[in-house]
Amino acid sequence: MATKSQIDCLRLAPRAKVAAVLLNERFPDVEFTSGLRDVPAQARVMAVNQIRQPKWIGQTYIQGKELQKDIENNILYLETLPQMQEFILTWLQRQTPEFLAGFTRHLGGYAFDIQPLVDNTGIITAQGFKVVEFIKSNIRPEKFLQSEGGLPVWHLQFTPTEEV
Repeated sequence: MATKSQIDCLRLAPRAKVAAVLLNERFPDVEFTSGLRDVPAQARVMAVNQIRQPKWIGQTYIQGKELQKDIENNILYLETLPQMQEFILTWLQRQTPEFLAGFTRHLGGYAFDIQPLVDNTGIITAQGFKVVEFIKSNIRPEKFLQSEGGLPVWHLQFTPTEEV
């Protein structure tokens, strides 16, 4: 079970934190993998996933088409993870705070990810079905994804204006 201090380390906004606590109370074995990110941490995660799945950014982010196109236009210079990370970081740093707030809810603490509950072949487990049902029925995030750009990621995000 995640402790209160481990959930506090996710640095979530109040609505997302309440959801994380409820999920943890009901399913103590759920592993939280991310919460609030700063821009460099967001760039690192995006770079890892983009390297793993070359169309990932364009398939994952509604506002990611321009970044995906810029990556494809510069792909000869983006052969390593550090190069990709630096490129994405520079691109994100050129954006306005308003754009970034709409780009990913992780930047405001209104999103967290949990380890997908799947077997060795990627099929959701019986416990995973229970967690998914609880999330949809009781937590009711603005968005719950079980895949991002073809990669297994369980992502919960909340509307920034939601009150606790």
